[in-house]
Amino acid sequence: MQTMQMEHLVEQMIVKGIICHPTRPKTQLRKFFEEEVSLNQDEIAEIAEHFNKLRSDVVSYLNESTPWTWKTFSAGSYYDGTKVSRPNEMDCQLIPSFVDAVTPDYERCQPSHCRLKVNNDEEHHLHKYCDEGFMNMEKFRRYIFCKLDKFQSGQRIKKDLTYDKSPSYRVIYKTTADLPDIEIDFVAAIHVDEWPDFPLANNLRTKLSRDLPSEVDPKGIMDEGFNTVMKLCKADVPDKALQWKMSFTYAEKMLSKHADKKCWKPVIRIIKRAKEIAKGDSDLSDTSSISKQIKKAAEYTKRHFFPDSDDRLGLGTYPIRMLMWTLMYDRELGRGYTAWQNSDTLEELHFSLRQFRKMLVGNLPIPNLFMPLMADTMTTARHDDKRFMYIMTLVIGVLFSEQPDD
Repeated sequence: MQTMQMEHLVEQMIVKGIICHPTRPKTQLRKFFEEEVSLNQDEIAEIAEHFNKLRSDVVSYLNESTPWTWKTFSAGSYYDGTKVSRPNEMDCQLIPSFVDAVTPDYERCQPSHCRLKVNNDEEHHLHKYCDEGFMNMEKFRRYIFCKLDKFQSGQRIKKDLTYDKSPSYRVIYKTTADLPDIEIDFVAAIHVDEWPDFPLANNLRTKLSRDLPSEVDPKGIMDEGFNTVMKLCKADVPDKALQWKMSFTYAEKMLSKHADKKCWKPVIRIIKRAKEIAKGDSDLSDTSSISKQIKKAAEYTKRHFFPDSDDRLGLGTYPIRMLMWTLMYDRELGRGYTAWQNSDTLEELHFSLRQFRKMLVGNLPIPNLFMPLMADTMTTARHDDKRFMYIMTLVIGVLFSEQPDD
């Protein structure tokens, strides 16, 4: 990837006054965090009340209408302390009690996928959702989605059909005039008790830094096992519907929830918020000086650097999360908990942006922290998405740094 053109584009934006260096970067950073990143605590309390009631109602309905007892696991940025702007998006895994009913089978599966061999299909009422003794996710998905369709009928929620092949059942929950609508992804997941052996999954006791926060116990995380979700693998294989996506959401939640709060959490939240504004995903009117400049820079970039793009430029959040987990926790590539605690937020922001740029251009391959067979995190990202985000990291760097000396 050629970077000189992209760097020249950002220099042009400075000359034209589209973006500018602040006189007091730390003050600018603090102001941006307070105005654009921090969550409204009153909104959090009110939205949580709505969500908790809905979650309880869903579980009660599934307990009554299916042969199984259900529990939930709430994951994602809202629950691990890395959410930005507004607390209006939540992920909730719905997990049936298949005690000793399924065993993972990794033979001839795609990386990050496994089959679920059913041990006693009649006893657990799973025979309808099996093919050759394995759980078929398409059959199971149809059944669960049908149940949720019946639940949402007459409720104050509306099914979101934007992503019809998604493993999650997304609903929009109507709250009140003073609160935003809540987007909730209900994900039916099947739990597996055993952590996979290397190289199917990393042994976190040897993979993670020795310098960990006291709340992060690698053995305890692995003892929790993992979940499987109904996300089809991308490879063209004949048994695609039998290969369930492995999801290490418990491990991800623990690593984010208990990460350094002085620098690491503010940095990941600032980068995520800036990315949202650049992509046009923000649900708030961007009124701060920084957000206006990011927006103008993104529009200028699309107009002059990607004139033929479909206007959907930008990456998702997961590559950023994987980079940040790696920078903090990876025994070889990370620097450990203490280094982040003893640092400065502005310095760590610029360090993380530099590492992100290296990641985007392929100079810093970031493998999956949990599954070593997964390729570099950037492998599947579109070329234009990576170039757009490279430019945006340069823009963010300008907005939080003083004018360099000539």
